[in-house]
Amino acid sequence: MPGSVSLPARQTARGPGEDERKTSACGPQVVLPVGMIDPSVPIRNIQMKFAVLDGLVQVGQVSDRDIVETVLNLLVGGEFDLETNHLIQEADGVLCMLDLLRRCPAPTQAQVWATFTAMLRRSLRNRHTCTQVGLVRHLLFAVGAADDGIAELLVELLCVLAHYSIAVGELKLLLTLLRGEQGGIWVSVPTNPPDPRPPTPPAAPPTHPPHKSGPPTNPGSRRPAVL
Repeated sequence: MPGSVSLPARQTARGPGEDERKTSACGPQVVLPVGMIDPSVPIRNIQMKFAVLDGLVQVGQVSDRDIVETVLNLLVGGEFDLETNHLIQEADGVLCMLDLLRRCPAPTQAQVWATFTAMLRRSLRNRHTCTQVGLVRHLLFAVGAADDGIAELLVELLCVLAHYSIAVGELKLLLTLLRGEQGGIWVSVPTNPPDPRPPTPPAAPPTHPPHKSGPPTNPGSRRPAVL
């Protein structure tokens, strides 16, 4: 009819905040606002899973215990168990965990790193996975910025990984950081540390001449005097 508008060209007024709906062969599809994740769509990417957990951590919607359990479950791809299910399924999850823990409180970091070290001790495959993603190099830089308690756990983890495998470049980086040269972040260790004991005072000079043993001698003669 004259003046009428066809259905495809007709625009429907939407109120503010109302979701836009699209029609596809699979039925109506909802386009959610930016930043919101559709719970009906499964998240299969390990980076996206850690990104979702990171967002919950930053807004404070997850407890420390839940953070620890979720991180370990994501690493093993299921319900974590140190005896029966402790194998790392995706290598990228290790670096995602490292990045997430930087924004977690120290007690949460300590629980995750202690359990993670135990996982590596139990499995050669886990140590190989961490070596593939270059975890040693990342840990070397993380030690300098960590608290004393966390730094001890990271050094213990470094020992486990270095006992399995360490690249030449990682070893050179370790020596550089220990020396504190070229912007090193570790405290330099002196080659000859000072002796903490107080210095020994010098011996006092004798107050009387030393006593000579043996028979007296006659001045001017090399033979003993006969009495």
